Amino acid sequence: APAPMPQKRAAEFVDVLVAENNEVNQIVFNQILQGTGLSFLVVDNGEEAVAAWERHTPRIIMMDVSMPVMNGHQATQ
Repeated sequence: APAPMPQKRAAEFVDVLVAENNEVNQIVFNQILQGTGLSFLVVDNGEEAVAAWERHTPRIIMMDVSMPVMNGHQATQ
């Protein structure tokens, strides 16, 4: 049987993508995720989340629903 092909990863892979526009919540997410050893990225709105998803292929996305520019529902679509 052929060897399994390695999964392609983006150049700047992140484990967790957080889309959150509230500055206090961003600080909380940063503090929590820094202690996990995971790579992560926090963005301010849904439009940035879509761009980051395309660029970084995160394993998980935590998406706020109510954000400016593009809300979480629109970004998820």
